[in-house]
Amino acid sequence: MYTPHRLGAVGETLAADYLSTHGYTLLDRNWRAAQHLRGELDIVAHKDNRLVFVEVKTSSATTGHALAHITNQKCRQLQALARAWRDTHHHVRGYSRGDVIAVTIPRHNPDQTALLHLEGVW
Repeated sequence: MYTPHRLGAVGETLAADYLSTHGYTLLDRNWRAAQHLRGELDIVAHKDNRLVFVEVKTSSATTGHALAHITNQKCRQLQALARAWRDTHHHVRGYSRGDVIAVTIPRHNPDQTALLHLEGVW
């Protein structure tokens, strides 16, 4: 059984591994703006001249689906963080999009872990 913090870290590692095996180049993980912005970008990646900002949501089977936590407010926060990341990384070019990777790690059967990658969510 994972603590909530550890569950999130495991989910982010699984998401990063998934992206790497699907041709994405990882540029950043757990990036926080030096400005007044709250929150962080879980993963920043690049593929096919596209900059991809990935929000990873991880849950156990008993806490509901991870995608339920992607609200309009969360999307606005991620968009502001993505703009801040681009402002500090001028050398990285390309169009961008915001993806969500939902990882479900069942509490009593972690071997049944599932990952869902949704592109262009925000």
